[in-house]
Formats: sequence, structure tokens, C-alpha cells
Amino acid sequence: MDAGAELVLVGGGHSHALVLAQLAKQALPAGRVMLISKDAMTPYSGMLPGVVAGHYTVKDAHIDLRSLCAKAGVQFIHDAVVALDVRSQTLVLAGGARVNYQVLSVNIGSTPDMSAPGAQDHAVAVKPISNFLARWEALVSRITESTTAVSIAVVGAGAGGTEMALAMRQGLRLRLQSKPQRFAQLSFHLFAASEQILPEHTPGVRQVFARLCQEQGITVHLNARVTRVKSHCIEVESGATHAIDEVLWVTSASAQDWVTQCGVATDDNGFLLVDRTLQSVSHPGIFASGDCAIISGHPRAKAGVFAVRQGPPLDHNLRAKLAAEALIPHTPQADYLALIGTGARYAVVSKRGFWPLRGRWVWFWKDWIDRRFMRQFR
Repeated sequence: MDAGAELVLVGGGHSHALVLAQLAKQALPAGRVMLISKDAMTPYSGMLPGVVAGHYTVKDAHIDLRSLCAKAGVQFIHDAVVALDVRSQTLVLAGGARVNYQVLSVNIGSTPDMSAPGAQDHAVAVKPISNFLARWEALVSRITESTTAVSIAVVGAGAGGTEMALAMRQGLRLRLQSKPQRFAQLSFHLFAASEQILPEHTPGVRQVFARLCQEQGITVHLNARVTRVKSHCIEVESGATHAIDEVLWVTSASAQDWVTQCGVATDDNGFLLVDRTLQSVSHPGIFASGDCAIISGHPRAKAGVFAVRQGPPLDHNLRAKLAAEALIPHTPQADYLALIGTGARYAVVSKRGFWPLRGRWVWFWKDWIDRRFMRQFR
């Protein structure tokens, strides 16, 4: 049976969460709004390493979409989109339902590129985050129940991968406080495809994290692009093999299949191509934000800060589109300040042109920012 709405939001990412929060304050003057999401609880990526490190509960780091939709007067559909027919303006859901829209907005994030043979079978992908946390707990159970030495690797040494490696070590250390001899049997590895870790950050930041990895006993493998994952072993581009028992995958992002197949304009990597109003360059009435989108002429890193900044202009432009009013342009900032955790309650400031300040105070600053962001949804 077909359903439909004047405005359909697909995905519960940061931008859409902000749109929902605004709808709860100021409803649309007319028209029905629907949110389709495969997750009823959507994770806030900024707090994920803190969950793994043991600083936050899962609830702390998740937004209750069902509750938020109820407050905003938005119909919540707990399902996943598998196809889009732009001619009939219809979405096809995994459960078989079809949903018609007048205006469509997509905020579904991205997935790691797991095209390396064996990665799908033997690695735990950090994204989508909702799938990761359950698999992380299963990984922790395997490690704690084993009586032999275990080697654990993070593949991908950008900010996300490096922060995750440090958080993972901290989380396992806390879980095994009563079994220090078991923790001593664990070894940690970080694999970088490039000649340095955190290549998108300044040399000062890279030096800080290289030293932290060394101090924490995390072995860093540089120029080691992983080309194959096997049970208890990974291969790198040079042909070398490494004995690894557990693999976390935090590599560069890729687009979801239905996005690349729907006929809407994308960039070379399959991400939806939008103009500065966040509207598709090929299909007026379709908007996209966050990691699944690229603003034409303004490519940016896949970082949550950009999705958060896109929330207010997206809310304005969706309302304007429905009312046949002028859209406003949004230009993403050229640079941004990143607060990168180190596992313990200690963090590093990263911004081009600035020395990497660091300390416990930076972590508490980050914690205040993250908790303030989450409070608006509760």
C-alpha cells in the first residue's frame, strides 16, 4: 500500500535531527512530514569513541528519533530505503512499501569502503555506527573469554581511526581491570595507507598522536594499505602479511548503493551532488546533507561538524521549497576546529595555523560541547 507526504526525510543523521528539533518548536504551516530511518535510535558520531573508551553509555550517545518525531508531529517509519524512482517521486522500502514525496531530503551518512577481499567477512566496520556497537560488544566478549594472546587492528589511520584505536585500548583496559594479566596478552595495531597517520591534520597534531600511539603500545604500520583480510591474518599492498585476530575497519567513506543507482547527479565517488542551497544540481526538490552529499565547488572532509552546520540552512530551505519561496545559500567553512580524543579523558585541539593544544581541559571542553548538542533532543 502506498503512503506519502509533502516532505519526506530519509535518514536520521545530524542534519535531520536538527530539522526535527526545529519542527518540534515551529511546525510547518501545512503539509505532512515523514521520517524514514532504519534506526530508531540514531548515534551521535562525536561521542562514539567515548562510548568505546567507557566514558559514555550507549544512551548518552544516541538520539531517540521516535520520540523526537512524536514531539515534532512527524510520522516515523522504521524501515530502510532500497530504491528511488525520481520520475514518479517514489521511494521503495526494504519492507516492500512505497512512499511518495513532494520534497525529499536525504541524510543517511556513508559507509566505509570495504571492497578489499575478505573485509566484509572478517572485519568489523565502524560505520554505520548502529551496527558497530553490537559487534563491538561481541568483539569484547570474544577477547575477554579467550585465554590466548589476541592481536587487534584498526584499519584506517585518519582522525577517526587513530582516535578509535586509542579509545579501543582504553575501553579494553577498563573492562579488564580485574584481569591485568589478560590485558597484557593484547596487542594493538594501526594500519595507515599513507606515509603518516592523520594525513589531513597538521604536522604538530600528527607528531602528538604518533607519540601517544608509541606510549600506549599501539604499533603503527605506515604505507600499509590493506589489500586482503583473512581469518587471523591481513595482507598489505607490499605483499607483507600480519597476524591479526580482530579487525576494526575505519577507512574512507563510500556511498550507499541505492544513491548511486537512482539517477540523481553524484560526484565521482557516488555522493549526491548538491548546490549551496543543499538542493540536487540535477533534481530540484531533492535535498541532501551530511556525509552522503557533496556541495558542488566546495568539497569538504567527511566530518560531523559539517552536517551539524547544515542543519539550520536545510531546515530553512525545506520550508521555503514547500512554500515556493527563495532558498538561501550555505557555504561550508573552509576549515574547522577538531577536538580529538586520546582514549583517556585527555584530548587534542587540531586547527590549521594553531599549535596542537592538549590536556584534560580539552577533553572536558569537548565533553561540554557534545553534551550540549545532545540536550536539545531530550
